[in-house]
Amino acid sequence: MFGDKPIYLPFHPTDPCNAAARLARLELQFPAPANQRRHVPLFVSDAAGTPMSHAVVDTIFAAACLTDASDSEDDLASDTADGCLVAESGMCDKGAPLAPAEVKKGALVAVPFALGSHHVHYSGTISAVTSSTEVRVAFPGERPWLIARNRLFHVVSLDDTADDA
Repeated sequence: MFGDKPIYLPFHPTDPCNAAARLARLELQFPAPANQRRHVPLFVSDAAGTPMSHAVVDTIFAAACLTDASDSEDDLASDTADGCLVAESGMCDKGAPLAPAEVKKGALVAVPFALGSHHVHYSGTISAVTSSTEVRVAFPGERPWLIARNRLFHVVSLDDTADDA
């Protein structure tokens, strides 16, 4: 289902990019009880099952349109592809890890996320230091996410990394 409309996907189990095969694997890995299927979101943003917001999905798709399966991480610095702008997606590169003294409310950070086989980084702002091991990071148009402190890096503009290449 897509919204309230059914969608039909071709199934090719040996194609690593086949959506139907990936969804089948996802269902086997995280099964939903039959009586809850209509109420369980397909894409979640945390272990509690919180549905991904439109802002998160838009950001992920914006990043996806910048890459293809043949891209390397260095190639992610392209300015546009299919009308997507890197700056608008929130994508950035990572610098050095934040030192403990730099982990404070209001600090701008790069946080890594997995996008298929690629690792991409998004810039956010620490909105709260919750413990000695975790912080909350706010991304534009999104609720704060709980992030491990060892996943916080200095933000480096993709334009800066493209100039270095």
